This record gives sequence, structure tokens and C-alpha cells, in this order.
Amino acid sequence: MPLFGRREQSVTAHTTLRTNPESTWGREKRRTRGRAAIERDLRRQLAILAARHETGELDEPELGLVVQAHRNIAGSYAAWRSCWDRRLRQIKSPSASGALSADRWPDQIVENGWGLILLCVPPGTSSMVDRAPRLKTAATSTRRARRDVVLAMPLAARTTAPAMLHQTTAELMGMDLVSTMLGRTPDLVAPRLAPPVLEWVTADGRRALDREVISWGLPWPLPAPQFG
Repeated sequence: MPLFGRREQSVTAHTTLRTNPESTWGREKRRTRGRAAIERDLRRQLAILAARHETGELDEPELGLVVQAHRNIAGSYAAWRSCWDRRLRQIKSPSASGALSADRWPDQIVENGWGLILLCVPPGTSSMVDRAPRLKTAATSTRRARRDVVLAMPLAARTTAPAMLHQTTAELMGMDLVSTMLGRTPDLVAPRLAPPVLEWVTADGRRALDREVISWGLPWPLPAPQFG
């Protein structure tokens, strides 16, 4: 159903997944995106992927999504950042360009704000507590030379200004990161996605405080993971 009376544009298997502009959460120049805009982009991107699936010509790896989040209480974000810096540096892949780290993340964020990171995981994964992530790759089998391509790099976001606590939520920021990730998806693959899990964790990442699936009623190709 069109949002705010806008006509939804038709899409094909050749329509680009990229949205304009990309998410800028956590950068110096921030923008606030409401649910309507984010949902519109995600619905369009999932429709494009569905069109690509119908062709049967592209690789269709199955992926789960986990948005792991931590709320900054009395400076606890610094420990969460350090934990993720260590995990990111352990990721090794010949397809990754440069070493991954949290070097560019701010040392500290606003009190009661949150940091979050989007991870592509095996389908059915409901938690990333105390787990080291791995880059998800797919071996392309198109007419081009066969090679491994990275499906998605981890994407992070933070509440870097007090006003952001009133302008957005972790759920909105997480879904915006999903849209950004899809916008960077290689044209050689058409992943099938499960709706993301928003997981709140302790600063050391070893205990989950809360988890929920955020599907927004969108047409995700794979079922939501089940919590044990």
C-alpha cells in the first residue's frame, strides 16, 4: 500500500537496490529518517530481490540478520566498543578490503544513548551473544569469472547527539542499516533474507538483556528465527 499517497514505482530484476542518499547514522553530518521513509525503501528493495529470484539466474544465498545493541549507562559504551573492536579485528577474509576495526567509532556517546551493529548471520540465528562474526560470502556462478564476493560488511551506528534520543529509536536505526546494507549488495547475488533480530546485550556482549524480531510486516523471503 503506498505511503502518504505516493505511488510505488514498479521494479524489475535490473532495478538498482541502492537508495539515495545512503544512511549516515553516526557520522558528523546526520539526518533523521522516519519509519515511513525507511519502510518505503526496504519494501522497494525486497520487491527488487523478489524479481531477481524469479529469474533463477542469480545466486540466492540465505541470510539471517542480527542488530546487536548496547545502551550506554555510566560510560559502558566504551567497553562495548572495545569488545567489538577485538571481534572485528579477528575477522579474516581475502574478499575484505583492509582490516576491520572500531577505530572510527567515537570513544564515547551520550548517556542513555546506544551503539548498534548489523551482522549477516546464518538463517535461524537468534543471538550473537559472545560469538565472533564472520563475513558472509557467496561464490558467484555467473558468466563472469567465478569468485567469492562479500555479501555484507558489518555496519555500525551510534546516537552521537542528545537530540537523537528524541528523534529516533534503535529499531529505526537498525532497519535503516538493513536498507543501507541492501544498497551495497553486489549485483551478482540476490540474497534471501529473514527479518532482523534486535538484540540488546551487556557491555561485554556475553549476556542478552532482550531480543525481538522487527519484521514490520514486510515480505521477508525467510521465516523469522525462533527464540529458544
